[in-house]
Amino acid sequence: MHSPRPHAGLIILFLWTCPLAGTSVFVGEVVRGAALPPFYKVDSHDKFLDLPARGYLALLVIAIIVPLIVACVTHRAPGFFAAVSFVILVALIAIWIRSHYLFDDLMLCRLDEKSAVPILHEQLVHSMSGGISFCSRRVMGERMGSIARLYLLALGRDESLSYGSGAAINEYPVAYESFTETPLWLRHLGFAAGIKPKSDWNLQDGGTLFAVALPYWFICLLAAPLPVRWAIRHHRQRRALRVNPNACRNCGYDLRATPDASGAKLTICPECGTASSVISTESKT
Repeated sequence: MHSPRPHAGLIILFLWTCPLAGTSVFVGEVVRGAALPPFYKVDSHDKFLDLPARGYLALLVIAIIVPLIVACVTHRAPGFFAAVSFVILVALIAIWIRSHYLFDDLMLCRLDEKSAVPILHEQLVHSMSGGISFCSRRVMGERMGSIARLYLLALGRDESLSYGSGAAINEYPVAYESFTETPLWLRHLGFAAGIKPKSDWNLQDGGTLFAVALPYWFICLLAAPLPVRWAIRHHRQRRALRVNPNACRNCGYDLRATPDASGAKLTICPECGTASSVISTESKT
């Protein structure tokens, strides 16, 4: 007879603390240092952040991958994914509400001066009026390179990360010029996409390479199924446990070792490996 696993609580604690700690360290490193460009205005709403070293990115990946492996080995992967999806869902709802009162933008830019003509690569995220847009731009030319070195890049740096916020803009992201080629009925629903849009692209200066806009309600729907499925499954298991007190609390498997209802109970569920909370006096001796 197997003994119940005494470290189940420690495993659950690890599955929560490891990703949160890794994410906190990574975000803290991003916010910790400000790489300011020469003409940065102190009263500006923009906040220039310091891009972390690759070691911090590796730490973030490890902090996510290791708990995922532990969750799979200990048969907790469904609950782990449901918990992560729930955290993401709560964060999305909070940002969705915020977007109706404030706009937020995040820009990652990189200046490539190795080619004959300087090329500025920009990755932009905009959140406002209940929607979010992602945009990738490429702008070429000496003039744009000079502007980037003065206003976007710190001395000696070729890339920067900046964040800005301000009063709400009563305009949905699909109103951008990059999305004029998207069918009107899709834009009315809050969806839009553009790949090298004719309105914002030319061979000489470049322009928008790719842009997509999505409503927050749609992203929340994508994050909701796992938590909802887990909640429904958990409710059914608790109901089955009320009907059969000898059932496993995790999967509902009957833990009776014999047909006799008053007989010994299994201490480990053979179906999912969860330790039983019902242990008869015969199995303890």
